[in-house]
Amino acid sequence: MSKSLKVYLWSLAVVVVVCLVLLFSRQLGVLQPHHNLANNPASIEKIVGVPLPSISSSESDNNLDRGTSCWDCFVHTAYFSTQLTDQTITRLEQLCQTDSSLWCKSSTEQCYIYTDDAWSSGGAYYINCRIYPDHLYIEYYIDEVMRIVPQIVAAIVTVISAIVMTLWGLGLLVYKS
Repeated sequence: MSKSLKVYLWSLAVVVVVCLVLLFSRQLGVLQPHHNLANNPASIEKIVGVPLPSISSSESDNNLDRGTSCWDCFVHTAYFSTQLTDQTITRLEQLCQTDSSLWCKSSTEQCYIYTDDAWSSGGAYYINCRIYPDHLYIEYYIDEVMRIVPQIVAAIVTVISAIVMTLWGLGLLVYKS
């Protein structure tokens, strides 16, 4: 086997592995971390950083089947299997005092409100979560570019790699004959 054929086969193996990694990372949602969090109401603990009771049931909706909008919107109402513990309430009260840029308490609704408005500071998402004693309500808006651009980049890398490897392989065939 010639040296140039070995180099080609190793390069082809690398391209195949990269394309498979891109495919699996897309399937696992690695390229869309906000969408993974927003799609699952149980991710709320990761988002707000407060341990909450387990979720017994939830109602979810999104606008991914819409015609036009620049926002992907995920809305969840999740019901806890138990009421908030005193320890969790203490932690939420503490966050309202120490991190008032994200947390506040609504006395009229009897809930704790977490708001991460990254959009207003140049980010690509907005989160509003209301934590009640027995359930939570969360709205998660994500700029649709966060979903589309990684997919386009992965597709471009895959197509360019396939074209380059095909042309290189054809070049080797022509050169050898």
